[in-house]
Amino acid sequence: MKSLLGVILAAALQSPAPAITIVLTDHHFRLSAPVESGRLRWRVKNDGSEPHQALVVKLPDGVNEYQERAWIEHGGQGPEPGEPVGGVKTLEPGADASFETDLKPGRYLLLCAMTEDEGRHYELGMIYRFQIE
Repeated sequence: MKSLLGVILAAALQSPAPAITIVLTDHHFRLSAPVESGRLRWRVKNDGSEPHQALVVKLPDGVNEYQERAWIEHGGQGPEPGEPVGGVKTLEPGADASFETDLKPGRYLLLCAMTEDEGRHYELGMIYRFQIE
C-alpha cells in the first residue's frame, strides 16, 4: 500500500512544469516565451502595485477583439463572443498562480479587464494578441 506522501510525490512528478511564465506589471504583460499550441501550463506572477488578471480568450471565426471588449464593457450581457480557455480572474500584488490550457489553431487574446479611473487595463496596454497555427 502506497503512503500518502508517495502518492503526492508521484502526482507532482507527473504534473508538467510551467511552459510559460507571465509577469504582470502596471500595465503590461511580460511573457517568458512565445505561446505555443497544445497543452500549456501557465505561471502568472503579479509584480504590479494593483490587482490584475490574465484571461485567455479564443476568438472564433467572425469574432474580433472589439466585439469581445464591447461585451466586457457592457457588463458581460448576453453570450460572450469569444471563448474563455483559461486564466486567472484576480491576482493581488505580489501573488502568483497557475493554470493550464489546451490551445488549438486560432486567434487569441491575453488580457486584463480590471478597471480604474484611467480605464480598463487592456486599454492601458494589458492586452496581448497571438495566433496559433
